[in-house]
Amino acid sequence: MMPVADLSDYIDEHAPAFIDRLAQAVAVPRETQCSGQSLGVTTKLADVGKHSVADGLELPLPPIILGRIGDDPQKKTVLVYGHYDVQPAEKSDGWDTNLNPFQFVVDEATRRMFGRGASDDKGPILG
Repeated sequence: MMPVADLSDYIDEHAPAFIDRLAQAVAVPRETQCSGQSLGVTTKLADVGKHSVADGLELPLPPIILGRIGDDPQKKTVLVYGHYDVQPAEKSDGWDTNLNPFQFVVDEATRRMFGRGASDDKGPILG
């Protein structure tokens, strides 16, 4: 296992590449859909049942998409839970800049990064 100090150094060294990947992800508009099959992923829609809440009330859970790359039983399983779509970027919805929402911008003074989906949820799923 990598010591925390080494991990921190690795992240600092590779930050430009990580930021570039985030910029590429932000540039994908929410309307863009890509077939998992084109990436070698087999997918299926799965019913995950219901959730029990107060007073015995059960609410149906939305279905989820399960994807699989390969079927080698010797390989580890990795779960990535997130979404790549984003909410509309309209002024009426709170988008408060004149920039294209799918253009990634770094504010050099604050090092803050902006772009639709940068923190929900494109950035986290890349992480």
